[in-house]
Amino acid sequence: MARALSLALAFMMASAVVQANQCSGGGECPSDNDTQSLSLLQIQLGMNIAEARSRQLTAGAATQPLQGAATPAMPWTAEVDKVTTLAASLSTKTDKFTDHAYQTMYGIFLGPLGKAGGKAKLLEIGLGCDMRYGPGASVKMWQALLPNVELWEADIDGACVQHARSRGQLDGVNTVIGDQGDKAILAQWVAQSGGNFDVIIDDGGHLNTQIKASFDVLWPAVKQGGLYFLEDLQVGRSSHYDKTGGSMVMSDIVQDWVEQLLIRENAQALGHSLHPKDSALKWPLPVGVEFVMCQKQACVIGKSPAKADKDSNTP
Repeated sequence: MARALSLALAFMMASAVVQANQCSGGGECPSDNDTQSLSLLQIQLGMNIAEARSRQLTAGAATQPLQGAATPAMPWTAEVDKVTTLAASLSTKTDKFTDHAYQTMYGIFLGPLGKAGGKAKLLEIGLGCDMRYGPGASVKMWQALLPNVELWEADIDGACVQHARSRGQLDGVNTVIGDQGDKAILAQWVAQSGGNFDVIIDDGGHLNTQIKASFDVLWPAVKQGGLYFLEDLQVGRSSHYDKTGGSMVMSDIVQDWVEQLLIRENAQALGHSLHPKDSALKWPLPVGVEFVMCQKQACVIGKSPAKADKDSNTP
């Protein structure tokens, strides 16, 4: 089709050139009848070319997707969108889904948990007492996303917790109080709650020392197959949140864990020599870590699920 269009255009241009040369070079110019016939032929060719080009463009459009046309969503993006919509529908909106984009990890991991219908047990560190919209915004989100949740909220501000409870903001919610950087306090939280959490969310003080202390004590309290979320890791190198001089930034620790997941265990299993960096890793991989997955500003750490009993008759 393209070749035919090109030939027709070339013919039209050649005819015009011949006619011009004949007249300007003293040769016999075509008669009026000849000129009219040639002009009609050129017009007809032009119309045919235009029609052919239109058909070509139409045929091409039929095989090309329209720009801006909606494409089917991937399953994980659909879950993220559902969390976004749910968060936006609440009267008080937590900054997890406005200033941050934590709907990504919560949509992927907690969306299916809510659909499962079981009674998940969740501990969140950080009630939001210091937030501009006041405490309890995330409480409403977890209760909406996980209808059967057994919810525990931890905060350092005991007066704020009591005030929120008196206002009815913590109906059906269990609370524990204290500094998440104090391992003795953390042990009390585990004893009081009974541990065995499906989900722990650290949205507390954000100091590297606090995050690490909390993880050390609370990770064993996560059940097999459970999830531990670390929010707001983007502030870890700020002097306001790092009191270690850069020696214990939580994002560095998480990256060391990833290094070991990717290289160290596989190298040992295969009998390969370890890279020097691997042998000098400062932060050993915690027992039971199955995966570490990160998004903007946050990560989720998954605990290995219970292994099926090989002697069991269960398929």
